[in-house]
Amino acid sequence: MENREIDIELRNVRFAYNGSESVLEGVSLAVRQGEFLAVIGPNGGGKSTLLRVILGLLEPQEGTVRLLGRSPRESVQRVGYVPQETGRNREFPVSVEDVVLMGRFSGTAARWTPTAEDRRVAEESMERLGILDLRRKRVGELSQGQRQRVAIARALAVRPALMLLDEPTASVDVQTQAALYEILRELNRTLTIVMVSHDLTAIASCATSVACVNRRLFYHDRAELTGEMVQAAYGSCPVELIAHGIPHRVLHRHENGGEKEGEDHA
Repeated sequence: MENREIDIELRNVRFAYNGSESVLEGVSLAVRQGEFLAVIGPNGGGKSTLLRVILGLLEPQEGTVRLLGRSPRESVQRVGYVPQETGRNREFPVSVEDVVLMGRFSGTAARWTPTAEDRRVAEESMERLGILDLRRKRVGELSQGQRQRVAIARALAVRPALMLLDEPTASVDVQTQAALYEILRELNRTLTIVMVSHDLTAIASCATSVACVNRRLFYHDRAELTGEMVQAAYGSCPVELIAHGIPHRVLHRHENGGEKEGEDHA
């Protein structure tokens, strides 16, 4: 992977809201083409802020951000973004197809009418996410898991070079999580993916690398956590890992007082 191009690069980034204490401090990161980076950390640690800085929605007070080799403003149209599901505006009379078509809107025109090509790409995205049969339904009528598929299909309709997702499996059941992870694994065949998640099993399910964020960022180029990363990101807070299904590894194995940390549990 070292020979692959760098899709996201941050150097010594610091960001604070309205002059308050820094949310991100001294953050440096390089995400290479084809990588699947899982971003974890405690609530308020700066994970969502990190995504917004990468997208150029927030301007850091210090440091530099490069997205697909250029500034975020120059490259953001090539990025698919799935924000956190808030459940707002469920009564708004908009169909699944309308929402997915929004991914084709560049935001530069005062008035916009989807072309035949736009509709074709939107249809392909819905089919890929398994929601083509829901295209006429109102989004408010869908389950949480279906709405997340719609959000991913909208991001995919951008025809992105990379995709950023903020807690895409939050508030969905285990079966829906597994289905979404399978979709993301498939997308990662052709896309670089950065995903914020509280679900540590996402590391074993999808990721090729992991970053812990708690104001500072701690990166590991494998899909596992080290004890040092957990301590640095979570401090003295207790962290409990629960794995379901097929055994897999989240914590890095190392010798510690005659015992091995990181044993697999199902």
